[in-house]
Amino acid sequence: SAAMMASIRGRTGSLNVLHFLLGVFLVPPEGGVSLELLPSSSEVLINSNSNFTVVCSGWSQVMWRLPQGSQVDGVVVENQGSSSVLQLFNATWRNSGRYTCEEASSYQSREIDIFIPGQGPEEWFVQLGPSVVMKETEEDTIPCVVSDPRLNVSLYERPGRTPVTGTTYEPGRGFTGRLNDTSYVCLAARGNEERESQVYYVFSIVVPKVMEVDLTVSSTVLKQGEVLTVNCTVKDTEMFFFSWDFPRRQEIEPLTDFLPNRSRSFINISMATVADSG
Repeated sequence: SAAMMASIRGRTGSLNVLHFLLGVFLVPPEGGVSLELLPSSSEVLINSNSNFTVVCSGWSQVMWRLPQGSQVDGVVVENQGSSSVLQLFNATWRNSGRYTCEEASSYQSREIDIFIPGQGPEEWFVQLGPSVVMKETEEDTIPCVVSDPRLNVSLYERPGRTPVTGTTYEPGRGFTGRLNDTSYVCLAARGNEERESQVYYVFSIVVPKVMEVDLTVSSTVLKQGEVLTVNCTVKDTEMFFFSWDFPRRQEIEPLTDFLPNRSRSFINISMATVADSG
């Protein structure tokens, strides 16, 4: 009845309101972008030796992926669960690049390109990692990132200095497009000044869509003291990593053989015991 409903609300009204508020503020939006950056700019240009702060907020744990791969001088990350604060202190041209905030639970990410222009051509290209690009598909990225997005940057195949066309350039990421297995170099220019990047070497890796794995065992039922051998063989692929989980893995080391067109990892227990059951 209306009177009963009013009576129930009177006794538990505050609890009902609390449940309603939790429903509003803790349920992430369906199909929408829940990850936010503050400031929300996708690109910022700051002066050398200045400070800059970006806050990333989501609905679950978030974390920053840095252009250098790991933290370097002048960059501090403070993780606070569903938010993370990225701070640049006394930033230099070496801190330029793409900073990405990721929320693993929602598979979402937000990017911000931060640029701190260098003082001269020797401070134009930011070296972010190794000079080898291992591509698994026809398209990949030559990571010639610059400290100043206003530079004119071109991509060349190093043999013969052949200009490369059909790629997309992002100053905070590099050139993305179809790449050949050869060496590349980027050229930045401003007025009469020019500067070449480091040389990048591109190699293709053939990764099969389906990996053929064969697991065999000498016997599934043994007597104590008998030999137990378990083999894991991978065929016709170069990209793999063996990882074992078995009862006495702390005591027994798996062995690996690299053979033509196949590789195998195996466990050999010369005298099996009850402890090897599993």
